[in-house]
Amino acid sequence: MPPYALTCGASDVRGRTGIQADLRTFAETGAECASIVCTVRADGPEGPIAAQDVPASLVRAQLQAALAFRRPDVVKTGLLSSVPAIRTLAAGLRGLRAPLVVDPVLVGSRGEVLVRAASIHALVNELLPLAALVTPNLIEASLLSGQEVTNEVTAKVAAMRIQTFGPRAVLILGGRGSSDCVVDALLDGRTWHRFSRPRLRIGDGAVGAGGMVAAAAAAFLARGETLPDAVEKALAYVYAALSALSVSEPAERV
Repeated sequence: MPPYALTCGASDVRGRTGIQADLRTFAETGAECASIVCTVRADGPEGPIAAQDVPASLVRAQLQAALAFRRPDVVKTGLLSSVPAIRTLAAGLRGLRAPLVVDPVLVGSRGEVLVRAASIHALVNELLPLAALVTPNLIEASLLSGQEVTNEVTAKVAAMRIQTFGPRAVLILGGRGSSDCVVDALLDGRTWHRFSRPRLRIGDGAVGAGGMVAAAAAAFLARGETLPDAVEKALAYVYAALSALSVSEPAERV
């Protein structure tokens, strides 16, 4: 029986990010999947048009329905902009033995902040203590840690700070950097795992890459991989997917 992966987050009209992208990644990495919609977003070519958070009562009902079918082997969260939804998920997931992967989606592809300070506070205090892995990019790591993250040295300091909030491990995604190589780094307890690869030039095809990494890592964890191996395989999976895209456009930082 394939592992059962549950994603909780926002719906994306084009399916390039959010729960639609998670479901696609789960399926491609061999996991049966289910989803909980916490926010419905309408993002157009020029940016956000509208967004509506799902009431906490409906988030709770979706979670109860998902758990009634089968207990998940892993849970992954994405954009959570509602404090009641975050608290509802934390209450429902607390006590589950499944590892939780938190993709702290705090900024959009143009660098715009997507969530209020209260939601960041709830994420840090309610969900991060439950997480096996949290996967911020450089901007999100800066927001969570309270210090600017610009290189591997500051990334390690930020990861150590974020780890004090309770997650078992922190993966800092370096795609938004400016060097010719992308360096992603995992702080697993006291061990610093470094993953480096050449930067690809893929235009806006890179949108959602961070969420793909988090979803793939979740799927590999559900398949029984160790945390470092799950992260390494997730990064390889996403790099292979991005490598297949056009290389004719300037790189987008994600």
